[in-house]
Amino acid sequence: MSIILELRGHYKHAGITLIHDNSEDVVVGNVFGVLKNLRRELVLWPWLSLVTGMPLNNQEPSSFRFWDSQGIPNGREEGSTKVDIVVEGSAALVFIEAKLGADASVSTTHDRERDQLTRNLDVGSQLAAELNKDFYVIYLTTDDAEPKELVTTLRAKGPDSSRDNGRDLAAHLHWASWASIGDLLAELYISKQLDHTEASFSLDVLAYLVKKGLWTNRLPDQETYSGPQNSDQAIS
Repeated sequence: MSIILELRGHYKHAGITLIHDNSEDVVVGNVFGVLKNLRRELVLWPWLSLVTGMPLNNQEPSSFRFWDSQGIPNGREEGSTKVDIVVEGSAALVFIEAKLGADASVSTTHDRERDQLTRNLDVGSQLAAELNKDFYVIYLTTDDAEPKELVTTLRAKGPDSSRDNGRDLAAHLHWASWASIGDLLAELYISKQLDHTEASFSLDVLAYLVKKGLWTNRLPDQETYSGPQNSDQAIS
């Protein structure tokens, strides 16, 4: 993770670029690299439940994988799929496709009619069926509302036997904003549900989301927010 480097604006050293501040992968790694290490029953699982409507219970995700390579779906001639984040529990499989500025690809290398989200839905639903698990895809964007151009349109298509073997892939598709992560962490911080270590890491993530323009600070004591350039811990 490079979250401290970014909070301090330390992008280069001795003329060498350390990080690229507009990289989607860097943001994914920084934010979810912290989230995965907080109590999952308190942070990750409630967020997944909020976004997807999956049952909220004591079932904690047993694995958390970044940029995970998936197999090729049956009947397709295309390369393997890399999913930004894969969360897998005993009864659920979740793919997270994260975007900052650009939308998900509207076509793949081998099929101009097959968009990136459909491909994730196809690959994941097939894997989930083999594992006998519920399947969810979360499209994570900077939007304030669900992007109609892609998500709503894809949902409206419904099952198409010529496109996805008759499965209603879009039924597994959900949308979330980056801001929803900040809202949850802020709520947990304000309500003092986080222990000292979790609170410290959460404040770093909140400061980072503010710096990237992905969340607006709404902590009640505004004087405690000093900004990412002014202290080692931006919100204290």
